[in-house]
Amino acid sequence: MADKKLSAEKRLKLIRKISALADGITLEYVTGLSETINDPEKDAKEKRKAFAEMDKVLRISKQYSDRELLAEGKTTANIGIDGKGTLPFKVIFTETVEAPAEPEADDRL
Repeated sequence: MADKKLSAEKRLKLIRKISALADGITLEYVTGLSETINDPEKDAKEKRKAFAEMDKVLRISKQYSDRELLAEGKTTANIGIDGKGTLPFKVIFTETVEAPAEPEADDRL
């Protein structure tokens, strides 16, 4: 049991170290993209490209942040509308299958 705990602690330290390095690189990259977006001498095409790239980088950063929280044993979830993680209703999906239609009687007989 102690070996598993030690292994988990080492893994968590490694994840934190990687996360810190990734955060530094991401910060530099996003700063450069921000400068491109805010530079009045850049054309609209370059700004759109930088903005799209920034959106992608920020989404990836969010995913890694969630993974780090999960590695630490914390759960991540969509907290919902009321901030409590629950909604005032439950959703149940049901499937109704119609019976095959019976052929209509032929009145000509």
